[in-house]
Amino acid sequence: MQGIDPDKVRRVQVREEQVFRQKNTKSLELHTRTMQAMPNGVPNYWISYFPYPHPIFFKEGKGAHIIDVDGNDRLDFCLGGSACLFGYGEPHVVEAVAGQMARGSSPLLATEDAYYVGMGLRRVFGLPYWQVYVSATEANRNAIRLSRMLTRREKILVYSGGYLGAVEDSFAVLDHGRVELEPGVSPNARDISRMSRAVEFNDIEGIRRALADEQVACVIGEPAITNSGIVLPQPDFHQALREITRKTGTLLVLDETQCIGAGYGGYTRSANLEPDMITMGKPMAGGIPVGLVGMSAPVAEQVAKNIFSNPAVDPGMGSTLAGSALQLRAIRAILEHSMTERNYELMLLRADALQAGMERAIKARGLPWTIARLGCRMEVVEGPAAAKSASESANHGGSSPTAACLNIYMLNRGIYLTVFGNTVIASPQVSQADTDLHERVFNEFLNEVT
Repeated sequence: MQGIDPDKVRRVQVREEQVFRQKNTKSLELHTRTMQAMPNGVPNYWISYFPYPHPIFFKEGKGAHIIDVDGNDRLDFCLGGSACLFGYGEPHVVEAVAGQMARGSSPLLATEDAYYVGMGLRRVFGLPYWQVYVSATEANRNAIRLSRMLTRREKILVYSGGYLGAVEDSFAVLDHGRVELEPGVSPNARDISRMSRAVEFNDIEGIRRALADEQVACVIGEPAITNSGIVLPQPDFHQALREITRKTGTLLVLDETQCIGAGYGGYTRSANLEPDMITMGKPMAGGIPVGLVGMSAPVAEQVAKNIFSNPAVDPGMGSTLAGSALQLRAIRAILEHSMTERNYELMLLRADALQAGMERAIKARGLPWTIARLGCRMEVVEGPAAAKSASESANHGGSSPTAACLNIYMLNRGIYLTVFGNTVIASPQVSQADTDLHERVFNEFLNEVT
């Protein structure tokens, strides 16, 4: 049985950082210039957290590949964190978006596409009524707001260590049984425990206790945890969750944003779940900012009657750019041409090959690692078993030195992994040759650090 040698990891890391600098001189130049105009020289502070000596500057993408300003062509298993889940430069999306820009992007009026988008979302995800926003974060905020208005309750229940975007009330974690603000998050003069309760994912008894006093408006979270490592629901978890929420009059909201790759129709459809609302964003418009809230018929009826149709009630939702002509056109193109059952078959087929390749490499060296997988999304767990909650997840709280070294090693050899957790996401544009390349480079890495 072999193990990871920390000294080898450190030596490989130093060498790979030097290789990175040699390959990315124009990116360094652009980063230095951009420091004069943006904090840390990046338009989104997340980019400054990436495990590289300096940020990479993107030039273009096509299919499953991206090219940076230095001309480095890389196979992309990050896909913008799934924002470009179906690949870059899809002709039907490019044509639809370019055409709509020429005709007008955001007139603050409905378009014919609204009907086709609503019916397409119903066909794919099952819920019958929809609203369009500008991000999944906004969709989650508005789903919480609707839940509070409909139930006349203030509190929400979230999963400790889960992820709902930048929703302030979701930054709640359990710390020795107490609800605390997630470490590293600024309190902003908020008492998180007044508005939110938290339980561990898969803790049915914890959920039962949290909802027993019928003071919680909604349970909101991903149907499978994706941002603290991949944590899958235990058998019968969702059935018990739905029974408890119905018994206590609590709405159930599932965030599908990063679970859409679980299968056609997302995790909700794949597992035959029955939420009151679902939220999503990212890949639904090919990378154009978008958020969606899908509602069950009973919820939509209450919303239409008591909130949206009452001129005396201002729900405080929406924004000028929400539901724009450009968004609707892009969503329709994705639904009709990208989010197809055939594309999901391809994604899952390539994911099977990627998983098998990594498992062969791990088994050959006797490493106590496993692969956590959700549909076309997977990652290496530096432990022998899948976690049952975010707190248990070996990938919770940041990357290990081995994981950081793997990321830059793969990058320097033409493979771009998601920088948080080294998640591998397989688009339908990935080929068998691409999965073979991934397996070969993964084996080469393990040869160097064991």
